[in-house]
Amino acid sequence: MAKKKRIEVLDVVDFSEKGEGVGRWKNKKVLLPFTIPGEKVEAEIGKGRKGLIRGKVKAVLEKSPFREDSPCPYFQACGGCTFQHLSYSKELEWKYHLVRRTLKKALPSFSEKKILPPLESPQIYRYRNKMELSFSRKRWLTTEEIQSQNEFRKDFALGMHVRGRFDRVVYLRQCHLLSQKAEELLSKIGPFFEASGLSIYHSKSHEGFLRFAILREAFHTGEIMVNWVSSIRNEAFAKEVASFLAGQGAYTVINNISSRWAQVSYGDQEYVDHGLGYILEKLGDFTFQISSQSFFQVNTLQVERMYRLIPQWLELRKEDIVYDFYSGIGTISIYLSPHVKKVIGFEIIPQAIQNSLQNCEINRVQNCQFIQGDVKDYFQNPSSPSLPKPQVILLDPPRPGVHPKVLSCILQIRPREILYISCNPLTLARDLAYLTEKGDYDIQKVQPIDMFPRTPHIESLVLLKLRK
Repeated sequence: MAKKKRIEVLDVVDFSEKGEGVGRWKNKKVLLPFTIPGEKVEAEIGKGRKGLIRGKVKAVLEKSPFREDSPCPYFQACGGCTFQHLSYSKELEWKYHLVRRTLKKALPSFSEKKILPPLESPQIYRYRNKMELSFSRKRWLTTEEIQSQNEFRKDFALGMHVRGRFDRVVYLRQCHLLSQKAEELLSKIGPFFEASGLSIYHSKSHEGFLRFAILREAFHTGEIMVNWVSSIRNEAFAKEVASFLAGQGAYTVINNISSRWAQVSYGDQEYVDHGLGYILEKLGDFTFQISSQSFFQVNTLQVERMYRLIPQWLELRKEDIVYDFYSGIGTISIYLSPHVKKVIGFEIIPQAIQNSLQNCEINRVQNCQFIQGDVKDYFQNPSSPSLPKPQVILLDPPRPGVHPKVLSCILQIRPREILYISCNPLTLARDLAYLTEKGDYDIQKVQPIDMFPRTPHIESLVLLKLRK
């Protein structure tokens, strides 16, 4: 006999660190997705562990004044967005408190007065310049699709993974985070690949052909790149793909080949089947070349605002040397080059180094140097060429943050200023604790920057100065 489901009425009292509503039942936290503090909901109590229960909301009995209707038919099923049901002002408020709470927990003596109001995004929709889409043999039907009673092919999907279900994908024909131009292309890519009848890669059996499709757009030039990832090269089909996508307005079309078991959206080999294999984007007075593997912030309009803050915050002098750790394609290095004597960038990805050198050539910048390799190994290796001491160090690491060996090197170098750009408050707080407690640095100010509207992610810009 099936166990009777337990339904309870709960008050939503907070947000979790991932942006889900939190209620309480029998002194345990209940996660209530897509709810807002202040609401009263009817929810099914699910299984729990370690004092945390996942609930399934059946009805919102009392709605928050901050609740909004989502414009997206895939919202709640698609794993891309979290906050389309929430007013933007409330989203920013939550992100501010996320940064504040995280920093205060790791740095008890830190003054929250140093945290500035969040820098809101110029656009909360149509802002994203990159979208990674997965091919899947298991399509997830949305509630609206099920209710339509239409027939759907369930063994093909190209889109985003279902929230919490990495074995299922929502078949996207539109996305309000993309520009209208990129969204129009998105609506045609899926049906094209679906009509090909080619197999889809399956991670467990390590069989199948189609793996990923990645769209990248340069907002200021309008150039679009499509990089599709397959398990092997199929010359005849690659020509069909290039011809079709070029006809739909793609500036360049790339085919990456990945034979790896891991589901990562890049390959071991790359073929440029149309165009030059890169797109050009403008930031301020500079032009940047972006290739398929290049890191580039996803919100072009917001990153321009962030970059304008950097020379305003730093006390840069014409004789200064700057180290740019995790320099990517050299955007920040080149952006700061007019203000200092020299910028030395460190980057582990060879293709990004090539882009950096090409970007220097495009912009006629001669005072930037780029070193390929893991920054933590460079300063640990006695045979590494000596470099001039920097007065400023820039940190823009991936989500895991800065390696402890790199932080240790920074404390030995003792630059005058450190500027830390972070996309993860948890690792940011950890690294700031290291720099301030083990080193002679003070946090001057923290600027939360909403680089990812409608999601729980937040960028932060932090300035540290050497104690006098």
